Amino acid sequence: FVDSKTIKCIAPMRDLAELVPVSVSHDGGSSWSTTLAYFEYRAVVDYLDRPLGHVSGGETVSVKGTGFNYRVSLCVFGNKVVPANVSSQYSLTCIAPRSDAAVKVPFAITSNSSALYDEYLEFQFKDPLSKVWGSWYVYSENPGFYVESVSPTTVSTMGGTPVTVVGEGFDRTSHCLFGDTTVKAQFLDAMTVRCISPPHAPASDIDF
Repeated sequence: FVDSKTIKCIAPMRDLAELVPVSVSHDGGSSWSTTLAYFEYRAVVDYLDRPLGHVSGGETVSVKGTGFNYRVSLCVFGNKVVPANVSSQYSLTCIAPRSDAAVKVPFAITSNSSALYDEYLEFQFKDPLSKVWGSWYVYSENPGFYVESVSPTTVSTMGGTPVTVVGEGFDRTSHCLFGDTTVKAQFLDAMTVRCISPPHAPASDIDF
């Protein structure tokens, strides 16, 4: 109870995404008010099985989460929307649309009943009660892998510094290219490799 016009309630858990009526009782549940308000339970994305694809699109993206049902009918890749195929309340798939450039875009799910895609992205990425803070999908011009970060980005010209590379799609055949010098990578996992920086001419930037 807040005041004569306002009360606060904690929404109970629900297994599926759906729109439910909200009523108020003053007698312990014997009678309820006429419903004039609705509350929306939204499905939540936990992760994408493989959040990477070619800029041409067409990859099947497997999405894991909770609350999926017939209402979850669209996947949102940045500002592009495609149909979703729900297989269970925990899993769905969708086909990645084409991208005009190699870019990392926010991913969300929504329903046909709402065109408020930005609102769903806001919910997925900024709701403090969400289990995760957003999912991303990466478009690459090199199918199968991409580099997200390199650390450190400044090393001695004498070489010999371990450089950690984080991305996607790495394996035991991976190499690092420092300018025009190739170095065998130490494979840590599919998202991380480490390379030893080679010697280089003083005071110069190189492509990686």
